Amino acid sequence: MIEFALLFPGQGSQYVGMGLNLFESYPVAREVFNEVNDIMGIDLKKKCFKGPREVLNETHNAQPAILTASYAAYQVIKENCDCTFQPQVLAGHSLGEYTALVVSGALKFQDAIKLVRERGRLMKEAGEQAQGGMLAVIGATSERVDKRCQEIAKSSGLVLSIANDNCPGQVVISGHIKALEEFENNYKEIGGKMIKRLAISVACHTTLMGPAQEEFDIFLEEVSLERAEVPVYANTTAKPITSPEDIKSELRQQLCGPIKWRQSIQNMHNEGVDYYIEVGPGKVLSGLGRRIIPGSNGINFGKCEELEKVCEIICGQ
Repeated sequence: MIEFALLFPGQGSQYVGMGLNLFESYPVAREVFNEVNDIMGIDLKKKCFKGPREVLNETHNAQPAILTASYAAYQVIKENCDCTFQPQVLAGHSLGEYTALVVSGALKFQDAIKLVRERGRLMKEAGEQAQGGMLAVIGATSERVDKRCQEIAKSSGLVLSIANDNCPGQVVISGHIKALEEFENNYKEIGGKMIKRLAISVACHTTLMGPAQEEFDIFLEEVSLERAEVPVYANTTAKPITSPEDIKSELRQQLCGPIKWRQSIQNMHNEGVDYYIEVGPGKVLSGLGRRIIPGSNGINFGKCEELEKVCEIICGQ
């Protein structure tokens, strides 16, 4: 029976200083960061460790930076836990899906860095073409949020849809600014308790990313994908995938399609997962897991002091 899953965070989890103490303490982490500098031809680790925050937060920097910090953390676990372990199941939130695919053996780390760099650039360009944004909605069910988005989109002719179904009572919607503003005016009518506009000018995971998707396909075709050695729960279907064909389709669809995180965690739980280990910066995903599956356990690893507990869980399985 599957007992634990490794989860990898997406954009928004970045912070200045992420990965620094792993870099200073573990040679394997230094190797990962130094390799990325060579691949990209820029000092990405300086952006990670020293910022400034505004530069790190730029989409084309944040995406490879989070992937790097997360993969470095995974390598530290792999090399330093006193047991041989193979992850049984993997998932990543949006950008984090690329980290999961690297860990699964389906995607080479070097190729993943190049892909997410282009992904970030293309998303930024698409965002500049359309006046879009994202809004977190707390309290309302995803069904009621979805219905309201469809009503606004139909009446206005604008784009508005669910981007992230994160957990019960927490949904992120995405689309044109004017459509978001209309949603904000009446969110309490559908049971919403609170809303928060996200600090991003890109309507991620909507059809407004269509131009980015078309160009991204060109880069994706140049990358060689292998069969995943470990199943990865796909963001857009909430089902495990392993074949190169399914993986390529998922990476294509993910730019414009919603992230079904709540459903993914629920499906993992149905397969026997009861412990979620978030690998990389931040603590969002481990918290979401506990809200989706009450009574489940979650822990995160992104700093040296968290390694002992993570190894206890992994090696005690």
